[in-house]
Amino acid sequence: MLGMSQEKLGDGLGLTMQQVQKYESGKNRIGASRLQHISHILQIPVPFFFEGAPQLPGQPEGIGEAPWPAYVSDFLATALRAMEPRLWSVYRFPPSRRCF
Repeated sequence: MLGMSQEKLGDGLGLTMQQVQKYESGKNRIGASRLQHISHILQIPVPFFFEGAPQLPGQPEGIGEAPWPAYVSDFLATALRAMEPRLWSVYRFPPSRRCF
């Protein structure tokens, strides 16, 4: 969306392009401080990464609902659709092992 390469983002984070690829593909988890650093480099607010996430019980209304440019929303929708099968495979638990 921004025309920034994984290599350039990696340079800003002090990481290799391969590590950025692992974050982007979902192979590695991103810590809160790293997510904050990424949002600073990309000049977008952290809630951008959570747009469309389910509302948690007791969470105030309006969190993460800042308006985004259309290209940001389009990109996020495409990225989430691409990641969805991987997310389900990672977070799928057999009924006897569910935490909830």
